[in-house]
Amino acid sequence: VGEMADTFRAGRLLHEGLKVTLSGRPNVGKSSIFNALLGTDRAIVTEIAGTTRDQINESFVVHGIPVVLTDTAGLRETRDTVESIGVERSRRAMADADLVVAVLDAAEPLSAEDRDVLDNASDLTHIVVLNKIDKAASLDAFVNGVRETARGENVEIVAVSARTGEGLDLLKHAIVHPFISHETADTGFLVTDARHH
Repeated sequence: VGEMADTFRAGRLLHEGLKVTLSGRPNVGKSSIFNALLGTDRAIVTEIAGTTRDQINESFVVHGIPVVLTDTAGLRETRDTVESIGVERSRRAMADADLVVAVLDAAEPLSAEDRDVLDNASDLTHIVVLNKIDKAASLDAFVNGVRETARGENVEIVAVSARTGEGLDLLKHAIVHPFISHETADTGFLVTDARHH
């Protein structure tokens, strides 16, 4: 019975899907990554900071695991009433997620807002994504800066370019990897319902 109950975590993921939230300051490329992972232009992308003001949800499948991906408003202090509501919703989406993807712009130095994003994600299950690597001058120096800032040296860091598609397969794998267990690879019995568990 204990072994059967242990399959619930994997079974729930296969049944309900993995809730993944993209977070980061404005204009780091969250919506571009969202579109690139989905393979469609679902989210509006502009050079204007704060374009995304409400969260957008879409589903896709990685290694047989359904993923519910949420694009959120950029995290920053703002006096704009609508944007501030979006920022609050972003924080709630992070708290409700199975995994937070903290997105940083690798082409710009780490900002105070980036450090806040990393700090907010530190107590949650998360990975760090360095976007815009096609424009980055020194990726190694940037990674070292992120490791110094992020609490927990073992945090997974994935380098991508939403524009060129480089690193997107690695990102997909990194999203589901912490949740794949031997039960998901098994063709045996999985408990998928909380009541059964």
